[in-house]
Amino acid sequence: MPLNPDDPRVIKTRRGFQEAFLRLLVEHGYDAITIKDIAEEALSSRVSFYRHYRDKDDLLIHCLNDLYEKLASQTEVFSPERMEKEGYVPLLRFYEHIEKHEALYEILLTGHGTHIVLNRLREHFARRAIAQINWYCSPEELAAPVEILAYHMSSTQIAMAVWWLEHGKPYPADYMARISVWISLAGVAGTVGRTKHPVAPPPYPGRNTPPEG
Repeated sequence: MPLNPDDPRVIKTRRGFQEAFLRLLVEHGYDAITIKDIAEEALSSRVSFYRHYRDKDDLLIHCLNDLYEKLASQTEVFSPERMEKEGYVPLLRFYEHIEKHEALYEILLTGHGTHIVLNRLREHFARRAIAQINWYCSPEELAAPVEILAYHMSSTQIAMAVWWLEHGKPYPADYMARISVWISLAGVAGTVGRTKHPVAPPPYPGRNTPPEG
């Protein structure tokens, strides 16, 4: 009989497996973990594990989906009225999410599961970018398809976050979120021949004014 995903017992059991898996993932890395390890860490059994998941990859995908859903709920697309003043906030939530789960992201963004994480994030931020672009200018003004601009913005923002993590978070999360939005919107402004940027650059950390050039 198929398991009912809404059954509280199923939810509790799966949560136990996922939490156990994430603890082991951070401590030992993906390749070193066995199904037996996960079952023991979750105080369960291999039989129970296979009732809920096909294999270790299936469990990883479920964990990533849950992680993604929590992140997506915190990075919603803002209304046009809020975009100008608070347009950086969704990206700030992303950087804060990375800080909160730093050890996990270091593994997921540089090892097993990287393509899954990056693809989901790229899709998510591209949808946000399309909303930002449509707020900023009309389709007739664009010199390139909105999807291309959006995926460029999305890929750039994710690459900056990966760089930030790999280099020991050299700048505050708030600055990274603000500068990412500023750079992205500067690029869109250039495609429509606008010289006035819709968002002011954030203060350069450690300096009274932004750097020249």
